[in-house]
Amino acid sequence: MNILANSMWPKLHVGTGENKSKIAKVDFGNINFGDEVERKVKIYNSSDVVARVSVLDADKRDGDVIPSPFKCPAKSLVIAPHKHAVLPIKFKPHCSSDVNFRRALQVACAEFPEMCSLTIECTGCSLPAKLEFSENIVDFGRVRVGTKPNVSIRIDNTSGNVAKFQFMCDSTNSVWSFEPCYGILAKGEHKYINVTFEPLEPAPYNRKVPIFIEGAPPQFIQLSGSAYTDLIKPAHVSVDQLKLRFSADAEKTPLARRQAMLESGELIHDRDVIRLKDELYPVASENVCATFFEDDTESVPAISLSTYAIDFGTCLADGSINSHPIQVTNHTKDDIIAQWYNSETTSFSVYPNKINLRPGKSAIFTARFVQSKGKESLYGAEMELSAFFKDVMDYTEVKTNLVTPSWCATVNLTANTFAPQSEAFPSSVEIPEDIIMNPSFTSYPTYRTICMNNSSTLPALYSFSGDNCQIYPKVGKMRSEIEFELVMIRTVTQAPASVAKATAKVNGDARYDQSLMIRTPGGAPVLDYDKDIYIQPTMLSGTSRTMFRNGFF
Repeated sequence: MNILANSMWPKLHVGTGENKSKIAKVDFGNINFGDEVERKVKIYNSSDVVARVSVLDADKRDGDVIPSPFKCPAKSLVIAPHKHAVLPIKFKPHCSSDVNFRRALQVACAEFPEMCSLTIECTGCSLPAKLEFSENIVDFGRVRVGTKPNVSIRIDNTSGNVAKFQFMCDSTNSVWSFEPCYGILAKGEHKYINVTFEPLEPAPYNRKVPIFIEGAPPQFIQLSGSAYTDLIKPAHVSVDQLKLRFSADAEKTPLARRQAMLESGELIHDRDVIRLKDELYPVASENVCATFFEDDTESVPAISLSTYAIDFGTCLADGSINSHPIQVTNHTKDDIIAQWYNSETTSFSVYPNKINLRPGKSAIFTARFVQSKGKESLYGAEMELSAFFKDVMDYTEVKTNLVTPSWCATVNLTANTFAPQSEAFPSSVEIPEDIIMNPSFTSYPTYRTICMNNSSTLPALYSFSGDNCQIYPKVGKMRSEIEFELVMIRTVTQAPASVAKATAKVNGDARYDQSLMIRTPGGAPVLDYDKDIYIQPTMLSGTSRTMFRNGFF
């Protein structure tokens, strides 16, 4: 009796004819953050037997810490002989980044996974939104105290994705105001923003206002203006002077000595940078997010504050004064004036509102909250400090063009006046619970701007706390007329992927606490390759070939 057995297994591939391949490449392109798109891959079985295949994630190197943005709804397929099946693959980016997402899915036969499989390489991205301003520097020139000039600037969304943005400036408690102060721009859309300058006291004002954009690095617009009266006429810093960049040490030099230092060679005007001749690293890095986190400070600033966030908690609305100290330090080598903006329309103030500071000296200001109307409510404000050299208060005393613009610092304050037996406003604030940070190298900080939505017509207070992460602003108030608020998260990338936990307290009521899971991808590069390679048997002296993956994913 003769017995003939022919062993066969499924033969999987993508493409037909000369385009047959064991590797399918699926590029989703640039997808807006939050959207989900689907692509379909045809998988062929060119054998005479049925192929029962499973779909696996071949790149699960971070375990369960960082979920894949690529998903395959079908976990298994049955492909008849000489037929094909369609495999759907979905891509939903979990953050916006200039780095492409890459992931490999493995389609393998359940009975013969080593002999019968193929790989689907998925790529896609969600590029950060970017805005373009008609003016990056707005100079109001010389303005008389008591007037309030305004200009209109145009902002365009020049990116391929939706831009949700917010000017990070409390227009109710600043010499500067924006209308509107937030918005949403689709691809190619534009909007006009009215910027108003309303100084209450004579001084040279300057502020680089950050514009937060969801999922993207912040951008800045620089505002400048010199407010004067009949008796006090400060120097005006021109646009050309504003474009000058001073090194960390050069900006601290006495204003009256700068011209002599320039002529003697102690100061060097190197293109658009003013630096000391012996400075090794005259210009700070271009980390635009370092402005918001003290841990990223590379050099001693011209002025510093002891705190940038104060929560007064629950206060009585009986006219009593609630106070908290703020220390301001002058790190320059010249006399400066530190001056706070106190609006009459808010319950917050800083006393005294102005102090002269000698070089290297500090002063204690007192932040105050007073509410005498007896009503229960939520309160929040951003207090704005302007600091400038004392000599610039008289333009006739300024003998050089190397004038440093005034420095600006802010402190966020919150308070509530709900009685112990009363219930705070109900919260409708929605904060993302699971946050994937942007990829970065090991030991480097990484940042992400997220959006908090408020679907209620009531205001809401928020405060953040957490380990191994920082959030700016740490405290604040979501006004009832604003639909959303943007905040920035900072973590430091570790070699393996890591998870940090933070808590958002809303309205000071534990019932509205929200937990945030902040996931940071690992910072070590990973060489991705097929660890097992199987070559199909062939006749003696014959040739058999296979393909394998080898690259950074």
